[in-house]
Amino acid sequence: MNTLRSFSKLTIVILSVIFMMTSCTTDDILPTVELIVTDTNLSEDGGSITLSATLNSNVSESVSIPININGTATVGDDYTISATEIIISSGTSSASITITGVQDQEIEGVKL
Repeated sequence: MNTLRSFSKLTIVILSVIFMMTSCTTDDILPTVELIVTDTNLSEDGGSITLSATLNSNVSESVSIPININGTATVGDDYTISATEIIISSGTSSASITITGVQDQEIEGVKL
């Protein structure tokens, strides 16, 4: 069983975060986003990783956080991703996407 090691090497790059928040009532508290990943290794044999984004308050309009994954692993062949962006819906403060490993018949080394 191969493992896609070091989730950070897949280099999830947050391209942009556009906040349209009106729920913050003071000018000195800026909106922030925290990204949490459930694991840093992804097994090809049906393993999965959840990537969650949490804001420091509920949003009054939807927030979209585009996700770009780079590395030697190939989407569709080595893994699937439930969405290419995390969308935090109005009235909430968090959302998640899932990355799932795909088992193939190839004997291969560790993918980054």
